[in-house]
Amino acid sequence: MGGIITIPYNGNTFDTYATSFEVCESREGVKTDCFVYVCDNKSPLWLETKVQELQSVDKYKESEWLYSTPDDDEGNATPVPVIIQQRKAQLQQLREQVGYNETTESESN
Repeated sequence: MGGIITIPYNGNTFDTYATSFEVCESREGVKTDCFVYVCDNKSPLWLETKVQELQSVDKYKESEWLYSTPDDDEGNATPVPVIIQQRKAQLQQLREQVGYNETTESESN
């Protein structure tokens, strides 16, 4: 496992971190699993809007963007608002391994 790196969200430095994600790896050469940007005092609407914006940016096309907030009703919410940047191909592979289907999942809600 490449690990999880937690970064305080800052609009001035966000792009630098987000762009460097693809090349971030441990000393042993294992790619970092994800960056978790801690977004103190950001609303669920702000998080959702930001994630939608990031999903549409071409330079982040290898990344999958998610968010979590204490307001989530799912039961596995984070204790603080966060944006999560993960490797899209790796996440898709994991989803396939566990039989997760986004369409089926969203239809059941």
